[in-house]
Amino acid sequence: MIFKHITLITVFFLSLSIGAQNKKKIDSLMQIYKELPNDTTKVNVLNQIIIYHLKNDTSKAKHFVNRQYELAKSINFQKGIATSFYNLANYHSKKKALDSVIYYYKKSLKKYEEINFIEGQASVRYSLIDYVRWEEGYEAALKMIAENLEFYQKINDSNYIAKTFEKEARAHFFNDNYVLAVKKNLKALKYFEKRKDTSHLGNIYTNLAKTECELENNDQALEYAKKSLALIDENNKKYLCNMYNTIGIIYTQQKDFKRADSSFNKAFSLAKDENWPYMQKLVLFNHGESYKEREDYEMALEKAKAYLDIEKNNQNNRISSLGPLTMGTALVNLNRAQEAKPFLDKALEAANKENLKRRLIPTYQNRARANAMLNNYKEAYEDHKMYVILQDSVFNKTKSKQIEELRTIYETEKKEQEIKNQKNEIEILNIKSKNNNLQRLLLALGLAMALIAVYAFYQRNKRNKLAKEKAESDLEFKTKELTTHALHLAKKNEVLNDLKQKAKVLKADADADPGYQMLIQTINFDLQDDNNWENFSKYFEQVHKGFNNKAQEQYPSVTKNDLRLMALLKMNLSSKDIANILNISSDGIKKARQRLRKKMGLDSSESLEATIIGI
Repeated sequence: MIFKHITLITVFFLSLSIGAQNKKKIDSLMQIYKELPNDTTKVNVLNQIIIYHLKNDTSKAKHFVNRQYELAKSINFQKGIATSFYNLANYHSKKKALDSVIYYYKKSLKKYEEINFIEGQASVRYSLIDYVRWEEGYEAALKMIAENLEFYQKINDSNYIAKTFEKEARAHFFNDNYVLAVKKNLKALKYFEKRKDTSHLGNIYTNLAKTECELENNDQALEYAKKSLALIDENNKKYLCNMYNTIGIIYTQQKDFKRADSSFNKAFSLAKDENWPYMQKLVLFNHGESYKEREDYEMALEKAKAYLDIEKNNQNNRISSLGPLTMGTALVNLNRAQEAKPFLDKALEAANKENLKRRLIPTYQNRARANAMLNNYKEAYEDHKMYVILQDSVFNKTKSKQIEELRTIYETEKKEQEIKNQKNEIEILNIKSKNNNLQRLLLALGLAMALIAVYAFYQRNKRNKLAKEKAESDLEFKTKELTTHALHLAKKNEVLNDLKQKAKVLKADADADPGYQMLIQTINFDLQDDNNWENFSKYFEQVHKGFNNKAQEQYPSVTKNDLRLMALLKMNLSSKDIANILNISSDGIKKARQRLRKKMGLDSSESLEATIIGI
């Protein structure tokens, strides 16, 4: 009987190895299943049947999973029970029931721990990470990742260590912590390079390309993208499609629009071949953004129309704001405000339901533009106010997240150093306990002391390097923050002045609503609000510490208004942006510069900007 079981199973796996058709595979499995008695072998064969149906016919999988559990329980096969829980989790994953997935994975893990089956624990732990991230959030996923890494290091499984670093990188990426995502991907990369695992290397290069693209490190992103393409199987069209879409974004950011068009066209063609509507829309959106970047608004409109056509023919229950926002923005850029406004109204309604601030911001911004074109100045002003409020909210959230990211990196490096220190101390204690001979003990102690001294010197240098890198990262972040704040202030004042001028024109009309005078007064109040400058000054002082004191020491006659102009020149802003921030005309800027040059005692051969930058 045992020989018969072995023969049947051997025949089945042989049929797999020679590439039998799907129908033949499942028929062979079912024949084996029917002829086996109720024992552990039958439970394991059921596992193969379940895997087949989960891939090919999910509706049938549930029956066999239940049968596997009942059989394993009846013969007290604990490993089989754990496996049936694992398969139940995978079944619910196909049904998108995330809470059930986590429940059964945890039951499976607990059972594998009870019987001390390491391979099962390793597999379930790895599978759980993404579901915990989706259902319980970013922090819960990071906690589990840390526990998993400790487990995999204990069992010395480099494959799972590498794959878990990859999962951790993805968690950071989806939480917009791109610097951490790069670091964790690079850790995974080292492991996969040692293992010469080309499949996973391709994934890591793809992840790195996308992350560096988000950080706008375009040259590095393109290098990773090309490495990924070199490793991708030509038959994996979805993978290729995703990669070409990313490359198109990179080329757009590099202003290499000819190559961007080529990459987007390849991506769209592959998405059509695979009948993949989601990716078709994503490629069209990114291609439209590329045309918008080069101010080719007619082509951007064509991409927006194609996007909506696909969405119309592939509707689902989920409301999306991206389609109408894309269309509305394209029409506004073509000064077709009347056509744009219904799309932007629809986009705003959908974005509010999605609760996506990053969609609400451009929607309010473009609807304010459309309302201004249509002379709906009150509505334009209200939309612009919402745009400013939301933009500040997202800006502050991003700032806090980036600061937290830098802090996490610093703390992680610090913790790793502490672990290394502890390992070094343990090694020294082991040397002491193993060597009873006094001479060997002294020699070991001397060696240990030398190692500690070298290690301490190394650690001190590393800590100094980390502190320096953290300081440089903080300064770089604050500099970007300052520039963003200044440009944001300039843009806001520019829009407000535009609204003010148009409101004045309407006020001059005999039939104009007297409320326009109130609107003009409100805009004047916003333009003259010193809180804007005080906030800017705080950011400026963090980046250029002591600038005002140094300027006044070197040039005692400069006034408070002169210092404002000097601060903006120090940032190398354009005259237009400076005029908008200070709320004065271009001629006013020229006169202010002349007065400042005179107070600073500069002749015609000396550069005002260079002198101020040198302070």
